[in-house]
Amino acid sequence: MHPRRGAVWLLYAYAASLPVQVSVAPELRLAPADAFLVIYLVLFGARDLLRSPDRRLWHPWHLAFALTIVQGLLVAVWFDGRASFGAVVNKGLGAGVLLAGYLFVASTVADEPTLRRVLRIFVRASAVCAGASLAAFFWPVPLLAGVLNGNGFRLSGTMPDPNQFGSVLLVAAALAWFAEPRRALRVALLLVLVVAIFFTYSRSTFIGAGIALVVWTLRVKGVRRLVPVAATGVILYVLAGGALLGTASEAMLARERTVDARVEVLRAGMDMFERSPLVGIGLGRFAQAEVVGEPIIVHNTPAWFLVEFGVVGFLMFSLFVADVSFRALRPSVLTDTDLSAGLLSAHLAMLACSLGIEAFYQRHWWLVVALSGAAYAMGRHPHRRWLGAGVLRDPGPAPSRQVAR
Repeated sequence: MHPRRGAVWLLYAYAASLPVQVSVAPELRLAPADAFLVIYLVLFGARDLLRSPDRRLWHPWHLAFALTIVQGLLVAVWFDGRASFGAVVNKGLGAGVLLAGYLFVASTVADEPTLRRVLRIFVRASAVCAGASLAAFFWPVPLLAGVLNGNGFRLSGTMPDPNQFGSVLLVAAALAWFAEPRRALRVALLLVLVVAIFFTYSRSTFIGAGIALVVWTLRVKGVRRLVPVAATGVILYVLAGGALLGTASEAMLARERTVDARVEVLRAGMDMFERSPLVGIGLGRFAQAEVVGEPIIVHNTPAWFLVEFGVVGFLMFSLFVADVSFRALRPSVLTDTDLSAGLLSAHLAMLACSLGIEAFYQRHWWLVVALSGAAYAMGRHPHRRWLGAGVLRDPGPAPSRQVAR
C-alpha cells in the first residue's frame, strides 16, 4: 500500500468516528476519532510537517490561536498562581489536538474526490448515529437508552450533551445535500438528520439550521425552488411534533430558566471583562466563577474568547471566522460551487451555534475548516498535481491545443 493511501484510510476512519464522544469524568471527554489521529501523527505527522508544506494550508490565525492559548494560561497563572486542570487538559492540550487534526485532514486530502468521500463518510456516520439514537429515544431498550441518551428528555445520542450532538447533526445536514450523489439516499439521510435535530431541542442548532438554509438559498443553484417547500415542511413538522409530544415539547423548547441563567452568565462575564479588557482574565477562570452560587457553564463562544482572552483573543476568533469564510467564498475553491456553498453553510451554521454553546473546540467544525483550507489550496493551483501533505508538483507547461479549421 502506498504510504499516502494509508493516511487516507486513517482519515476515512477519523471522519466516521467523529460523531461519537464519551464522557469519562466531569471535566474529561474522549473522542474515538483521536485514536486515528494519534496513529496518523506517529506514522505520517513528522513527515508532513517537515516536507515543505504549501503555505496556503496555514494562515495567520493558526499561529494566533496557539499564542492566544499560551497567553490565556500565562494570565491564569498570573492571577491564581496556577492554571486549572480543565484549562490545561481540555483547552491547552485540546488546542494542540485541534491543530493536529487540521494538519491531518488538510494534508491528507489530495483531490476533490477524496474530499467528497470524507464528507460522504461523515454524513452517513452521523445519520447512522442519529437513527440509532432516535430508535433508543422512542423505543427505549435498557442498554441502548443508557448509552445513547443520557438524560432521557432530550436526544443526546452518541455525544454527552444534546447541544453538542445537535451541532454534529447540523453540520452533517448542511453537507448532506452536496456530499451524497444519489438523490434518494440524500433525501433519506437529510430526513433522519432533521428529525434527530428537532428532538435535541437545541435552540442554538435551530438557529444554525436557519443560517444554513439562508446560505443554501443565496449560493446554490436550484435551491431557491425548494425553499417554499422546505419552509412549509418545517412548519408542518414543528406543528406535528408539538401535537405528538404535547406540553413536554413546549416545556423543553421554552426552558425559560436556562435563558435567564445564560443572560446572568453574560452579565457576569462582562463584569469580569472590564477588570482585564486587553488580555482577559485567563484561561479557565470564567468557567470557575459562580453566578447565584452555582458554577458557570459558558454557552457563548465569542463571549468566552472576550472574557478569558480579552480583546486580543476576540480579534483572533474574528480572524478565524473571516478567513475560513473568505476561502469558502472564493469561486476557485472547487470545481463544484455547490460543494463550496455546502462547506460555507456548515461553517456559518456552526458560527451561529457558537452563540449558544461553546463550539470552537468541536472537532466537526474543524473538519469543515480543514476541508475548506485544503479545497482553497487545490483551487489556487488548478494546473499542478496535488500530492497531499501540502506538497505540489509542477508537471510543466500544459500542451498547446490546435484549433481545428
